[in-house]
Amino acid sequence: MGLSGVKPNEFTFSMNLKASSMLNRPYIGMQIHANCTKSGNDIVIVVANSIVDMYSKCGRIKEAACMFDFMPVRNLISWNSMISGYSIAGFGEKAVVLFREMLEDGQEPDEFTLTSALKACSDLAAVREGSQIHSFLIISGFPYLIKTSIAGALIDQYVKCGKLCEAQRVFSQIEEKNVISFSALFLGYAHGGNLADAMSLFRRFRESDVEADGFVLSSMIGVFADFALVEQGKQMHAYSIKVPSGSDLSVCNSIVDMYLKCGVIDEAERFFAEMSTRDVISWTVMITGYGKHGLGKEAVCLFNKMQSDDIEPDDVTYLAVLLACSHSGLVEEGQWYLQFMPRNWFFCANDSASTTSTSAPVLAFDN
Repeated sequence: MGLSGVKPNEFTFSMNLKASSMLNRPYIGMQIHANCTKSGNDIVIVVANSIVDMYSKCGRIKEAACMFDFMPVRNLISWNSMISGYSIAGFGEKAVVLFREMLEDGQEPDEFTLTSALKACSDLAAVREGSQIHSFLIISGFPYLIKTSIAGALIDQYVKCGKLCEAQRVFSQIEEKNVISFSALFLGYAHGGNLADAMSLFRRFRESDVEADGFVLSSMIGVFADFALVEQGKQMHAYSIKVPSGSDLSVCNSIVDMYLKCGVIDEAERFFAEMSTRDVISWTVMITGYGKHGLGKEAVCLFNKMQSDDIEPDDVTYLAVLLACSHSGLVEEGQWYLQFMPRNWFFCANDSASTTSTSAPVLAFDN
């Protein structure tokens, strides 16, 4: 475009910056930023917002903050991009501080702003700041109970801060409950050891018209796996068959893991065999399950089958098969796999194994 003599305008710059962020190409974005500066377009608010957003989404928070501070004028999009960038990058404290500055500056937040600020509070377990945002929502008359993303974020914030009563109160006030609000409270009950309330909520969820996505299904199945609740896990398996997201690979992997952790090996094997697609996680979950149940030979056979199917094992897979060998006394097999395991992975495996009581047998394979 530049070679043809046509000068890019603010729309062109914004679209190209957006493309850079979508492709996660910060260096291309930096070049566009440099061109914006040369042409004087970096002070145009729509372009400046795109620069901040590009840096934030590419994980270049320092550059995003510099651009944000440089802006002579800011609007809601400017604040949202920076607050969200801080929150996603793990700088929750800065996100909360910036949210406070935004209010002091007289800028009214929207649903996106409030969701990002609440996420930051959740990550920090900052119950005081989260409660202040909740108070702001009530005092300002913001219709947060019909804004599903805010209501879900508020429940999640209270759950992660250990305030289940407050989370339950918000949940009960929501007019149209969605998968986010259900899953946030369900996981809060489960992680707090309150399985009775978790199961009661799960039954309400199944009876509702709310349809779970793959992430929520995997999370719920993971809870049943961790507590070895096989009957509830089977119910979730049956539910997953009825919804489109039930065929997601992450959900299928969670079902296999659930059956293995519940000790129902034959069901895990049957489901694994029926999976239309498997990735390295699928195989690793199955090998790990065999190892934990002392089925070392089965783990070795599956590891060999994995390689014959041209699935490349990673360091976690190698650790799984080594632990399976150690649990079953398969010393020769363990030594064999160590010969072909990349040395840098061997050290990673030892680092991982050192946190368990099985580290000594793994290290014993190395002559």
